[in-house]
Formats: sequence, structure tokens, C-alpha cells
Amino acid sequence: PKMTLQEMRARAEGKGNEKLIAIDGIVYKIDSFVQSHPGGEKILLFWNGRDATLAFNGEVYKHSKAARNLLMHYRHAHLIETQE
Repeated sequence: PKMTLQEMRARAEGKGNEKLIAIDGIVYKIDSFVQSHPGGEKILLFWNGRDATLAFNGEVYKHSKAARNLLMHYRHAHLIETQE
């Protein structure tokens, strides 16, 4: 599936209050992971509905290879500029 940043934001802020973040052009649905995040829920909730690429890749914390592998379990969609 494909999703724009606007669609991701709308779903994160909508009725379902989905937990969606984008990293490196991939949207991740992290509802089931938020509570077990080693850095706490607060940082993930801050990035909900947003592109967290810079934060994930070192601006806040440079995540390990194990963290990147774990993230793959939550892949949801490819982030695209506009809906075709």
C-alpha cells in the first residue's frame, strides 16, 4: 500500500488515533509497540503522524541494527508525495 504524509497525519489524528510514524520513506503502524519502546512512550507519541527519519537516524538517538530489524515487523505502507 501507499500513503501520503497528509493521509498518515489524518489517520493518526482521527477517530482511530492510529500510531503511525514514517522513517526513510516507510510508514510504520506502531500501536502495539508504543508501550514497550525502551525510550518510553512520550517520544513515539511526539512523532505520531510525522516523519521521524532524522530523529531515528541520529538527531535524537542513533538506533541499533536490532532496532531497525524490529521496526520491520511494523511496516504498513510506502510514503509517497501525492496520491496517484
